[in-house]
Amino acid sequence: MFLLLLLLVTPLQAKPKTFAKPDATFVRQRSTYIIIVPSESVRWCLGKPSPHRFTVNGTFFDKRTGRLLGKVVADGKQVSPPVGGKPPRPEIDLPHLTIGGGVTLVLNGKVDIRLRQEKFRRDVGQSRRMAAMGVNQRGDKCVLLVTTNRSIRQVAKLMLGYGCYKAMRLDGGSSTFLSVNNRTVVSGRRHNCIYIVPNGKSEHCIDTFLKLM
Repeated sequence: MFLLLLLLVTPLQAKPKTFAKPDATFVRQRSTYIIIVPSESVRWCLGKPSPHRFTVNGTFFDKRTGRLLGKVVADGKQVSPPVGGKPPRPEIDLPHLTIGGGVTLVLNGKVDIRLRQEKFRRDVGQSRRMAAMGVNQRGDKCVLLVTTNRSIRQVAKLMLGYGCYKAMRLDGGSSTFLSVNNRTVVSGRRHNCIYIVPNGKSEHCIDTFLKLM
């Protein structure tokens, strides 16, 4: 009888849908989407990249001027300098991309949300729509996450759980978006994008990811 009552009052947790290959892992759990890929396959651009790519929103930007609010170095070219007049903010370094400007979520393999230390506005920590990015300790795997209904602490725990040694929050709120093969999965303002370079293997993985939607 006790077990029956427990089942009635305990909310059922949706089982994550997962697809894994040697070169990529895709996970969907309710309102959250996660992709784990080789770091060398991650790129950045302003605006919207061409289709047939897994694309998420990038770093913060000034909505009035369009100026990026974080360091971006894409394919060896500095696009934007670090934010001036602020405490040092986190950066994720990948073979073809260095991107900064977000809130630290995971540092040295531990959840460490640094909203106050990095002087972010309170609403950055309160929004439940956001993207996040992280790397494992060796730096050869990149984790990208997009969610429309999780707290910043829940996102930090997820990033740690999926192997991040270092992770940061990307832009969020109305800027949160996710598209796959030119299909919008999460709708939002498109200013600057992080995307996965397609190849024979990743094209197959992306097709399978769409089936998890």
